Amino acid sequence: MTLCPVATNLVEDAYIETGKAHHEVIRSLYFMGLAHNEALNRHGQLFLNGQLTFPPYGLFSKAVKDFYFHCGCLLDNLGRLIFILNDTAAAQHARRRRRINWGLVVAMDNNAVPPVRQNNYANNYINHTNEAQLEGIKNVRNLLTHSWKLPERAHQNNLEWVETVRTEENFPWWHEDHQFWTDVNNGTLGVISIVQTIQNDYQFLLQYQTVAFAQLTQDLPNFENTYNVDIRDTLRP
Repeated sequence: MTLCPVATNLVEDAYIETGKAHHEVIRSLYFMGLAHNEALNRHGQLFLNGQLTFPPYGLFSKAVKDFYFHCGCLLDNLGRLIFILNDTAAAQHARRRRRINWGLVVAMDNNAVPPVRQNNYANNYINHTNEAQLEGIKNVRNLLTHSWKLPERAHQNNLEWVETVRTEENFPWWHEDHQFWTDVNNGTLGVISIVQTIQNDYQFLLQYQTVAFAQLTQDLPNFENTYNVDIRDTLRP
């Protein structure tokens, strides 16, 4: 009989962490929903006689940031689940496992021609049908987390972002780039509705997590085969 190639306690630790990550995905879905609803509610209070009002504007901005923070938590923990079940180094490297994030799991090898994903198993979770939306969510989350206030404009009782917040990693501070600020306000640059973007991303992630968990279920045998273990279903007679 082939023995488990990794110390049993390391394999057990890795498997136990799938439960922790699963729990955090569920929490993130709930918190996303709260922030999504708060953003929609505050957006309806934003304008009075065509002017932004406070405190609704501050509360809306906080809800937007909260929403994308929890989107990032959801994706990072899905990434951890994908890593644990599919990566042959997952059990041996607890530090790497606990610091893993979505971007590391689905990262591209840009030195290859054409570029390919560094982890082939990631192709089961991100592909041409969902990549743009997933990357857009990740990019907005990173900008809101690591950068300063995103360029926005108030137009016809709606708040809008420059549409390239979905693809670009850096934006100038408008007090230092007057032409950029002018282009945002006069519509020279393409824009997207912030509240509509949140609604689209929320509905997308609700559907995506269902698809991702279905794939994770299919990938469970990969973990069993890597460590020569049999994961029993205790609910099954």
